Amino acid sequence: MLARHLLRAFLPASLVLGATALVACSKTDELKATLEAGSSLADAGVSFEGPDASEEEVRPVYPEGVKGVSSPLASKLCKIVVERQEARRGECCKVPSGVVMTDECVRMASAAIMASAARVEPAALDTCASAIEATFAGCDWVGPFAPALPTACRALFVGALAKGARCRSSLECAGALRCQGVGPTTAGRCDSGKADGEPCGSSVDSLAAVARQAVDESHPECQKACVARKCGDYLADDTPCTTSAECRAGSVCVGNGREPAGLSAKSSVVRTCQKRTPGKVGQACVYGSACEGGAECMLGTCALKKAAGETCVSDFECRGGCAKSAGESKGKCGMRCDLR
Repeated sequence: MLARHLLRAFLPASLVLGATALVACSKTDELKATLEAGSSLADAGVSFEGPDASEEEVRPVYPEGVKGVSSPLASKLCKIVVERQEARRGECCKVPSGVVMTDECVRMASAAIMASAARVEPAALDTCASAIEATFAGCDWVGPFAPALPTACRALFVGALAKGARCRSSLECAGALRCQGVGPTTAGRCDSGKADGEPCGSSVDSLAAVARQAVDESHPECQKACVARKCGDYLADDTPCTTSAECRAGSVCVGNGREPAGLSAKSSVVRTCQKRTPGKVGQACVYGSACEGGAECMLGTCALKKAAGETCVSDFECRGGCAKSAGESKGKCGMRCDLR
């Protein structure tokens, strides 16, 4: 049963009967050579068939691949966006790296790339790698609020599937098309954003999740916005909101109070859509509003995260965390390997 699924994941039906030969070392080497030569499995006449809605058996939308066969680009991408940050943390804290999803990322990304459903530009991947190294240089970022994945790494896949094509991830769909109806065990169809009134916000895109890609920005689920799990108009100003994606252009979802004083503090902030232009460093701000130049709204003022050695009161102020001696109200910014 497992062998049959493996072959269906990468091979057309006409080759399924050749199971023994296909899993042999010689065939694996042949497939590897195809990839290393810059070709896809589609160029070699090998295609992917995802789970069909008519099948009774439940299996992952990206089934297990042929052992030992993966896309070099997929391997490189996943090591950069999934593995590198955790490896840097381990180096800084002098501890083994934590659990990461590199293998799952490689498996799914390889299936998409090798089936020519999506591609990754080597130049874009190199730019991402440089951004990762710059973002996680040094060690003063280690703490409970690690920097976000750089923008250069959030849209690395270029989809190739046209409208109406079966898909396993929105990253496989061309342009801004969305893989509507996709799930961890269900293939979808590349299509435009949903119309007003249709449900939204409940699907899971497996490849986008493991590869840390910003699928909602590049492949929107709705024609307008997803508000309270239903496609519809953007929220008007002064209307309660959850995220800025629900607000009209030029408005953001901001709170009417200050952020919590510490990790254990509770927030009673009520957020509403409000017109806001990004504030400059030093300007007053409202919790949740945007600030220029990488600054954040902290304690009512747009400010940059403090570097190692600067005086702090809470972890929110620091690039890494705020280390305090027992009983002290103030501390110094620096690594906090004890917090994640």
